[in-house]
Amino acid sequence: MLKVVVVDDEILVRVGLKTFVPWSEHGFRLVGEAANGREALELIRREGCEILLTDIQMPEMDGLTLLENIRAEQLEMHIIIMSNHEEFNYVRKALQLGAADYLLKLTMEPQELEQKLLALRDKIMQERKLQSREREMRREISANSREAREKRFRDILVKSCSPAEIRECMSAYGYNDNSWTYHVACIRIARYEQVMADNRYKSEKLLAYSVSNILMEILKSRAQGELVELDNGRFALLSVVPPDDMLNEMAESVKLYLDLDLVIGLSEPCADVRSIQVARERAELALDAAFYDGVGGVYAYSQVAHWEQADNAPLIVPIEKFARLIALRDERGLQEAMREWAAAIGNRRCWSPERVKESWIQLVHSFSSSLPDPEGDVYSFPPYRDQYPYHAIRTAETLDDLQEWLTGWIPALIDCLKTRSQRRWRPEVQTVAELIRANFDTTLKVSNLARQVGFNEAYLSALFKKETGETIMDFTIRLRMGKARELLKQPGVKIYEVSEAIGYSDANYFTKLFKKMEGLHPQDYRKRYFGK
Repeated sequence: MLKVVVVDDEILVRVGLKTFVPWSEHGFRLVGEAANGREALELIRREGCEILLTDIQMPEMDGLTLLENIRAEQLEMHIIIMSNHEEFNYVRKALQLGAADYLLKLTMEPQELEQKLLALRDKIMQERKLQSREREMRREISANSREAREKRFRDILVKSCSPAEIRECMSAYGYNDNSWTYHVACIRIARYEQVMADNRYKSEKLLAYSVSNILMEILKSRAQGELVELDNGRFALLSVVPPDDMLNEMAESVKLYLDLDLVIGLSEPCADVRSIQVARERAELALDAAFYDGVGGVYAYSQVAHWEQADNAPLIVPIEKFARLIALRDERGLQEAMREWAAAIGNRRCWSPERVKESWIQLVHSFSSSLPDPEGDVYSFPPYRDQYPYHAIRTAETLDDLQEWLTGWIPALIDCLKTRSQRRWRPEVQTVAELIRANFDTTLKVSNLARQVGFNEAYLSALFKKETGETIMDFTIRLRMGKARELLKQPGVKIYEVSEAIGYSDANYFTKLFKKMEGLHPQDYRKRYFGK
C-alpha cells in the first residue's frame, strides 16, 4: 500500500479529499492529514509518505516552504499541488521544486484526482521494479574492482594522461609485453535517440548494461582487452590482437539478441602505448564512414583519413538551381534535385558528415529568401515528423536519412510558400506581431494581446494561425530563439543568462526548446560558432 498524506488548511477540502477516492481499493493508505506545512512535515517524518497532496497557501508554513523542506531533507515522495487560478506563479515554483502535478481546486473533479493518483501509482510501481532490477545488476557485478579498472582505462582512452601514467596502468593490469600491438575500436548504438524514445529498455543504464554484457562475453572469449562505457550509447574497446572478426561477431550478436545495430570504428594498429589516445580519436572518426554506407557495420580509419584534406576542397551548394525550382513552386523538381545532389555527394564520399550537413543547412537557409513577409526565415517553416529542418539535418546519422527527410519535407515547404504568397496579414495581426516583437522577452499572455486588438482569445489565436501559418506560441518561440542565437555568439554570456534574457526562467526548458529547433544544445552551438 502506498502511503498518502493530505495537507490543506480548509477542513472541508480535507474531508472531501478523503471521501473522493476509494483509497484502499486502489492500493493507497491515508496515513494522516494536516492543516499546514509544519504539521505535515512532522507527520511525514513520523509516518513516511509516498504521495503528498498539498495546498499552496496555508498559515504557519505554506506549501512552497513545505516543498523546500522536503527537498532539503531529501525526503523521497511524489507531490501533487492543489491551487486556485490566481496562484499559477506559485504552481510554477512548486513544479521547479519537484512537484509531479497540480490540480485546480475550483474545478477539481473526483475522476481527475483519481486518474492522477493512479498514474502516479503506476509510475511508482515501475520505478520500484527498475530499482530492484538495477540492484540485482549491481550485485552481479563485482562493482569495486571492475569500476576502478574501467575508470583507469577510460582515462587512458579519453583523457590526457602522461606516458608514465599510461605505462603504470598498463603494467598494473598485465599489459607489459613490449612486443604487443594495440588496437582501439569505438562502438556506438545506431539511432540511439530513437532507441531510447521507443523505451524498450526503460533506462539508459539497463540498455548500456545489456549491450556491454554481450560485448564483454565475446571479448573475454577472443582476446585480452578492455571495454569501457562512455556515454549516450557509446563504448571504447582496447585489444592486443587484430579485432576485425571479433568486432563483426559483436555486431552480429547484439543484432541477434537485442535487435540493435552497432556502428564500429577501428583505428590503425599502434605499437606504442603513448599513441592509444590518438588511436581512440581516429577510431571515433572512423564511425563517420557509416554516414555513407548505412546505419550498421565495422569501418576502418583508412576509409575516412582523406576527409581531413577533402574538407579543404569546396562542396558547392547548387543554390541557384534550387532557387529556380522554388520560384516555380516545383515540388517534384525539388525532390528530384535533392535526390540527385545527395547521390552526387554519396558517389564521391570525400567530405566529412559535418561538412555535408553544413552544406545542406546552407541550402535550406537560402529557402528563406522565398518567403514574402518580413518574418520569413527557415525557423518559420513547418516541422515535418516533429522535427525542424536544422534539427533533422544535424541529427541525421546517414546521408540517406538526411535526403529522405528533406524530400519528405518539401510538400510542407511548398504549401507554406504558396499560402503565404497569397495574402498580406490583417492589420490586427500585424499589430499583435509588433507587440510580440517588442515584448517577446517578457511573460506574454494571449488574453492581453487579444484585449489590445479588441478580439477574444480564441478568435485571435485562430486568426493569427490562419494569417501567419504559425501559432502565437511558435511565433514567440522563433523570435526568442533568434535572440538566443545572437547572444550565444557573445562569449561572455552564460547559458542561464541567455535563457533569462529571452524570457525563460528555467534554463533546462530553454535548452530543450533550442535543441528541438537547432539539433544542438546551446553549448554545442556556441562551440560550432567559435570553432572550438
